[in-house]
Amino acid sequence: MKDGNPQIENGYTRIANEILEALIRYRIAGEQMQCLLFIIRKTYGYAKTTDEISLSQFVESTGIQKPHVVRALNALKDRNIIIAKKGNAGCTTYRFNKRYSTWKVLPKKATLPKKATSVAKKGNYSLPILAPTKEKKETIKENYCPTSIEIELSQCLFDLILERNPAHKKPDLQKWAVHIDRMIRIDKRKAEKIKEVIIWSQSDDFWMNNILSTEKLRKQFDQLYMKMNSNGDGAGKTRSYEDAATVLEFDGEKNFVNFCNEKNLNPEEVKSWSLQNFQR
Repeated sequence: MKDGNPQIENGYTRIANEILEALIRYRIAGEQMQCLLFIIRKTYGYAKTTDEISLSQFVESTGIQKPHVVRALNALKDRNIIIAKKGNAGCTTYRFNKRYSTWKVLPKKATLPKKATSVAKKGNYSLPILAPTKEKKETIKENYCPTSIEIELSQCLFDLILERNPAHKKPDLQKWAVHIDRMIRIDKRKAEKIKEVIIWSQSDDFWMNNILSTEKLRKQFDQLYMKMNSNGDGAGKTRSYEDAATVLEFDGEKNFVNFCNEKNLNPEEVKSWSLQNFQR
Protein backbone atom coordinates (compact mmCIF):
# COMPACT_ATOMS: atom_id res chain seq x y z
CA MET A 1 0.00 0.00 0.00
CA LYS A 2 1.40 3.36 -1.00
CA ASP A 3 1.39 6.41 1.22
CA GLY A 4 0.83 9.88 -0.14
CA ASN A 5 -1.87 11.57 -2.11
CA PRO A 6 -4.22 9.13 -3.91
CA GLN A 7 -5.57 10.31 -7.26
CA ILE A 8 -8.18 8.70 -9.51
CA GLU A 9 -5.68 9.00 -12.36
CA ASN A 10 -3.77 6.19 -10.63
CA GLY A 11 -6.79 3.91 -10.70
CA TYR A 12 -10.28 3.81 -9.21
CA THR A 13 -13.20 1.44 -8.70
CA ARG A 14 -16.55 2.23 -10.31
CA ILE A 15 -19.43 1.50 -7.97
CA ALA A 16 -22.99 2.80 -7.97
CA ASN A 17 -23.93 5.32 -5.27
CA GLU A 18 -26.97 3.18 -4.48
CA ILE A 19 -24.67 0.33 -3.46
CA LEU A 20 -22.56 2.61 -1.26
CA GLU A 21 -25.71 3.89 0.43
CA ALA A 22 -26.82 0.30 1.05
CA LEU A 23 -23.43 -0.57 2.57
CA ILE A 24 -23.68 2.49 4.82
CA ARG A 25 -27.17 1.53 5.94
CA TYR A 26 -26.56 -2.16 6.66
CA ARG A 27 -24.56 -3.31 9.66
CA ILE A 28 -21.57 -5.38 8.51
CA ALA A 29 -18.96 -6.43 11.07
CA GLY A 30 -15.38 -5.20 10.68
CA GLU A 31 -13.64 -8.33 9.37
CA GLN A 32 -16.59 -9.12 7.12
CA MET A 33 -16.45 -5.60 5.71
CA GLN A 34 -12.71 -5.93 5.03
CA CYS A 35 -13.22 -9.15 3.09
CA LEU A 36 -16.21 -7.69 1.25
CA LEU A 37 -14.24 -4.60 0.18
CA PHE A 38 -11.43 -6.83 -1.05
CA ILE A 39 -13.89 -8.81 -3.21
CA ILE A 40 -15.27 -5.55 -4.62
CA ARG A 41 -11.72 -4.36 -5.34
CA LYS A 42 -10.84 -7.61 -7.13
CA THR A 43 -14.02 -7.60 -9.22
CA TYR A 44 -15.40 -4.10 -9.82
CA GLY A 45 -11.85 -2.74 -9.57
CA TYR A 46 -10.95 -4.73 -12.69
CA ALA A 47 -14.27 -4.09 -14.46
CA LYS A 48 -15.60 -7.61 -13.90
CA THR A 49 -18.27 -9.21 -11.73
CA THR A 50 -16.49 -12.36 -10.54
CA ASP A 51 -12.95 -13.36 -9.63
CA GLU A 52 -11.12 -16.45 -8.39
CA ILE A 53 -9.53 -15.46 -5.07
CA SER A 54 -7.46 -17.69 -2.81
CA LEU A 55 -7.72 -17.54 0.97
CA SER A 56 -4.06 -16.54 1.16
CA GLN A 57 -4.81 -13.46 -0.95
CA PHE A 58 -7.46 -12.44 1.59
CA VAL A 59 -4.93 -13.03 4.40
CA GLU A 60 -2.20 -10.94 2.77
CA SER A 61 -4.44 -8.06 1.72
CA THR A 62 -6.57 -7.72 4.86
CA GLY A 63 -4.03 -8.75 7.51
CA ILE A 64 -6.66 -11.04 9.03
CA GLN A 65 -5.67 -14.53 10.11
CA LYS A 66 -6.86 -17.35 7.87
CA PRO A 67 -9.43 -18.89 10.28
CA HIS A 68 -11.04 -15.46 10.75
CA VAL A 69 -11.11 -14.89 6.98
CA VAL A 70 -12.98 -18.18 6.56
CA ARG A 71 -15.43 -17.19 9.31
CA ALA A 72 -16.01 -13.75 7.77
CA LEU A 73 -16.58 -15.18 4.27
CA ASN A 74 -19.04 -17.76 5.61
CA ALA A 75 -20.96 -15.00 7.40
CA LEU A 76 -21.12 -12.94 4.20
CA LYS A 77 -22.38 -15.98 2.28
CA ASP A 78 -24.98 -16.75 4.95
CA ARG A 79 -26.24 -13.18 4.71
CA ASN A 80 -26.36 -13.42 0.89
CA ILE A 81 -24.03 -10.42 0.51
CA ILE A 82 -21.57 -12.47 -1.54
CA ILE A 83 -21.97 -15.57 -3.70
CA ALA A 84 -19.14 -18.10 -3.74
CA LYS A 85 -18.82 -21.07 -6.08
CA LYS A 86 -16.20 -23.81 -6.06
CA GLY A 87 -14.66 -24.40 -9.49
CA ASN A 88 -13.48 -27.61 -11.12
CA ALA A 89 -9.85 -26.81 -10.27
CA GLY A 90 -10.71 -26.40 -6.60
CA CYS A 91 -10.63 -22.61 -6.74
CA THR A 92 -13.44 -20.47 -5.34
CA THR A 93 -15.03 -17.77 -7.46
CA TYR A 94 -16.51 -14.83 -5.55
CA ARG A 95 -19.21 -12.39 -6.65
CA PHE A 96 -20.64 -9.40 -4.80
CA ASN A 97 -24.45 -9.57 -4.68
CA LYS A 98 -25.48 -6.05 -5.62
CA ARG A 99 -29.18 -6.83 -5.05
CA TYR A 100 -29.10 -5.51 -1.51
CA SER A 101 -32.82 -6.12 -0.97
CA THR A 102 -31.94 -9.83 -0.74
CA TRP A 103 -29.32 -9.32 1.98
CA LYS A 104 -30.16 -10.75 5.39
CA VAL A 105 -30.08 -8.02 8.01
CA LEU A 106 -28.30 -8.50 11.33
CA PRO A 107 -30.53 -8.33 14.42
CA LYS A 108 -30.30 -5.16 16.45
CA LYS A 109 -27.83 -5.13 19.32
CA ALA A 110 -29.34 -6.39 22.56
CA THR A 111 -29.47 -3.81 25.36
CA LEU A 112 -28.80 -4.67 28.98
CA PRO A 113 -31.23 -3.62 31.71
CA LYS A 114 -30.00 -0.71 33.87
CA LYS A 115 -29.24 -2.94 36.82
CA ALA A 116 -27.05 -5.24 34.76
CA THR A 117 -25.32 -2.24 33.20
CA SER A 118 -24.48 -0.73 36.60
CA VAL A 119 -23.10 -4.05 37.81
CA ALA A 120 -21.00 -4.30 34.71
CA LYS A 121 -19.63 -0.79 35.24
CA LYS A 122 -18.78 -1.41 38.90
CA GLY A 123 -17.92 -4.70 37.81
CA ASN A 124 -15.62 -6.83 39.08
CA TYR A 125 -12.65 -8.22 37.34
CA SER A 126 -12.22 -7.97 33.62
CA LEU A 127 -11.93 -11.14 31.65
CA PRO A 128 -8.42 -12.23 30.75
CA ILE A 129 -7.27 -11.26 27.29
CA LEU A 130 -6.99 -14.32 25.11
CA ALA A 131 -3.71 -14.75 23.32
CA PRO A 132 -4.11 -14.85 19.55
CA THR A 133 -4.09 -18.31 18.07
CA LYS A 134 -0.75 -19.05 16.49
CA GLU A 135 -0.96 -20.22 12.94
CA LYS A 136 1.90 -22.04 11.32
CA LYS A 137 3.29 -19.97 8.51
CA GLU A 138 3.71 -22.96 6.24
CA THR A 139 -0.04 -23.66 6.33
CA ILE A 140 -0.75 -20.45 4.44
CA LYS A 141 -0.24 -21.29 0.78
CA GLU A 142 -1.06 -19.37 -2.35
CA ASN A 143 -3.64 -21.31 -4.35
CA TYR A 144 -3.85 -19.61 -7.71
CA CYS A 145 -6.11 -21.30 -10.23
CA PRO A 146 -4.53 -22.77 -13.37
CA THR A 147 -6.58 -20.33 -15.46
CA SER A 148 -5.64 -17.22 -13.42
CA ILE A 149 -3.58 -14.43 -14.99
CA GLU A 150 -0.91 -14.94 -12.32
CA ILE A 151 -0.33 -18.56 -13.38
CA GLU A 152 -0.68 -17.69 -17.07
CA LEU A 153 2.12 -15.09 -16.93
CA SER A 154 4.31 -17.36 -14.81
CA GLN A 155 3.86 -20.15 -17.34
CA CYS A 156 4.64 -17.73 -20.17
CA LEU A 157 8.04 -16.92 -18.64
CA PHE A 158 8.81 -20.59 -17.99
CA ASP A 159 7.82 -21.61 -21.54
CA LEU A 160 10.19 -19.02 -23.03
CA ILE A 161 13.01 -20.21 -20.78
CA LEU A 162 12.33 -23.82 -21.90
CA GLU A 163 12.68 -22.81 -25.55
CA ARG A 164 16.31 -21.94 -24.83
CA ASN A 165 16.98 -24.57 -22.21
CA PRO A 166 14.68 -27.63 -22.33
CA ALA A 167 16.48 -29.05 -19.28
CA HIS A 168 15.63 -26.03 -17.09
CA LYS A 169 14.23 -27.17 -13.75
CA LYS A 170 10.48 -26.68 -13.49
CA PRO A 171 9.68 -24.04 -10.84
CA ASP A 172 6.82 -23.98 -8.38
CA LEU A 173 4.40 -21.90 -10.45
CA GLN A 174 2.32 -21.15 -7.36
CA LYS A 175 5.34 -19.38 -5.83
CA TRP A 176 6.05 -17.60 -9.09
CA ALA A 177 2.41 -16.48 -9.23
CA VAL A 178 2.82 -14.71 -5.87
CA HIS A 179 5.25 -12.21 -7.43
CA ILE A 180 3.01 -11.68 -10.47
CA ASP A 181 0.08 -11.04 -8.12
CA ARG A 182 2.11 -8.45 -6.21
CA MET A 183 3.17 -6.75 -9.44
CA ILE A 184 -0.48 -6.37 -10.45
CA ARG A 185 -2.00 -5.62 -7.05
CA ILE A 186 0.75 -3.71 -5.21
CA ASP A 187 2.94 -2.31 -8.00
CA LYS A 188 -0.11 -1.48 -10.16
CA ARG A 189 1.37 -3.09 -13.27
CA LYS A 190 -1.00 -4.01 -16.09
CA ALA A 191 -0.98 -7.68 -17.04
CA GLU A 192 -0.47 -6.96 -20.74
CA LYS A 193 2.59 -4.81 -19.96
CA ILE A 194 4.03 -7.55 -17.76
CA LYS A 195 3.64 -10.01 -20.65
CA GLU A 196 5.36 -7.61 -23.06
CA VAL A 197 8.33 -7.27 -20.70
CA ILE A 198 8.51 -11.05 -20.19
CA ILE A 199 8.64 -11.68 -23.95
CA TRP A 200 11.20 -8.92 -24.51
CA SER A 201 13.44 -10.00 -21.63
CA GLN A 202 13.66 -13.52 -23.05
CA SER A 203 14.69 -12.21 -26.48
CA ASP A 204 17.44 -9.93 -25.18
CA ASP A 205 20.90 -11.55 -25.11
CA PHE A 206 21.80 -10.05 -21.75
CA TRP A 207 18.51 -10.20 -19.83
CA MET A 208 17.45 -13.67 -20.98
CA ASN A 209 20.09 -15.18 -18.70
CA ASN A 210 19.29 -12.87 -15.79
CA ILE A 211 15.49 -13.02 -15.69
CA LEU A 212 14.90 -16.64 -14.73
CA SER A 213 12.14 -16.13 -12.16
CA THR A 214 9.17 -13.87 -11.55
CA GLU A 215 10.87 -12.58 -8.39
CA LYS A 216 13.77 -11.26 -10.48
CA LEU A 217 11.30 -9.98 -13.07
CA ARG A 218 9.53 -7.88 -10.43
CA LYS A 219 12.81 -6.57 -9.00
CA GLN A 220 14.12 -5.45 -12.41
CA PHE A 221 10.79 -4.50 -14.02
CA ASP A 222 11.35 -0.75 -14.28
CA GLN A 223 14.81 -1.18 -15.78
CA LEU A 224 13.52 -3.81 -18.22
CA TYR A 225 10.58 -1.66 -19.26
CA MET A 226 12.73 1.41 -19.94
CA LYS A 227 15.29 -0.65 -21.84
CA MET A 228 12.57 -2.30 -23.90
CA ASN A 229 11.22 1.10 -24.94
CA SER A 230 14.56 2.75 -25.64
CA ASN A 231 15.91 2.77 -29.20
CA GLY A 232 12.97 0.91 -30.59
CA ASP A 233 13.67 -2.63 -29.54
CA GLY A 234 16.52 -1.69 -27.19
CA ALA A 235 19.78 -3.56 -27.01
CA GLY A 236 19.01 -5.73 -30.07
CA LYS A 237 18.77 -2.70 -32.34
CA THR A 238 21.93 -1.19 -30.86
CA ARG A 239 23.85 -4.37 -31.66
CA SER A 240 22.52 -4.33 -35.24
CA TYR A 241 23.73 -0.75 -35.63
CA GLU A 242 27.14 -1.72 -34.29
CA ASP A 243 27.37 -4.63 -36.74
CA ALA A 244 26.31 -2.42 -39.65
CA ALA A 245 28.87 0.23 -38.69
CA THR A 246 31.57 -2.45 -38.62
CA VAL A 247 30.59 -3.60 -42.13
CA LEU A 248 30.72 0.01 -43.34
CA GLU A 249 34.21 0.51 -41.95
CA PHE A 250 35.81 -2.73 -43.08
CA ASP A 251 33.76 -4.07 -46.03
CA GLY A 252 32.83 -0.94 -47.91
CA GLU A 253 29.69 0.95 -48.88
CA LYS A 254 28.16 -1.72 -51.12
CA ASN A 255 28.33 -4.48 -48.54
CA PHE A 256 27.13 -2.01 -45.92
CA VAL A 257 23.99 -1.20 -47.95
CA ASN A 258 23.32 -4.89 -48.56
CA PHE A 259 23.69 -5.59 -44.83
CA CYS A 260 21.24 -2.79 -43.95
CA ASN A 261 18.70 -4.09 -46.46
CA GLU A 262 19.02 -7.60 -45.04
CA LYS A 263 18.51 -6.34 -41.46
CA ASN A 264 15.78 -3.82 -42.40
CA LEU A 265 17.93 -0.92 -41.26
CA ASN A 266 17.99 2.61 -42.65
CA PRO A 267 21.58 3.23 -43.92
CA GLU A 268 21.40 6.97 -43.21
CA GLU A 269 20.21 6.37 -39.65
CA VAL A 270 23.01 3.88 -39.11
CA LYS A 271 25.62 6.33 -40.40
CA SER A 272 24.28 9.09 -38.16
CA TRP A 273 24.27 6.74 -35.16
CA SER A 274 27.77 5.54 -36.03
CA LEU A 275 29.20 9.06 -36.03
CA GLN A 276 27.79 9.65 -32.52
CA ASN A 277 28.31 6.29 -30.86
CA PHE A 278 30.53 3.82 -32.69
CA GLN A 279 34.06 3.72 -31.36
CA ARG A 280 36.71 2.97 -33.97
